[in-house]
Amino acid sequence: MRLGCGTWRCCVLLLATAWAGCSQPKLAPLPPPDDPHYDDAWIVREVSIRLDRDRELSRFQIYVQSTSRVVFLQGAVPSESLRQRAGRLAAGTPCVVGVRNNIAVIRQPLPKEQPGPP
Repeated sequence: MRLGCGTWRCCVLLLATAWAGCSQPKLAPLPPPDDPHYDDAWIVREVSIRLDRDRELSRFQIYVQSTSRVVFLQGAVPSESLRQRAGRLAAGTPCVVGVRNNIAVIRQPLPKEQPGPP
């Protein structure tokens, strides 16, 4: 069986479209607030995607949980501004009614310089 030129173009276009769609996670469509699927698992996914999309916060492991639409954040970041940013991103997620930001700010000292050989 021989494929025509149009068939190859269609296959290449389909593969290119599929590959381009894998480059970044997409936010799920927003269901209406009374939809039973609008639950804590959806909120955890959306908050996690928002944190992963942030250039600075994506470098740190931040755990996200949600109970009754209240988001709980845990992890460690090196500054208070990053801690607050994570809280704002979580609070800005649709249907989140509260955020408990338990992210610790840990300022690690710079490593000491090792003396060279005498």
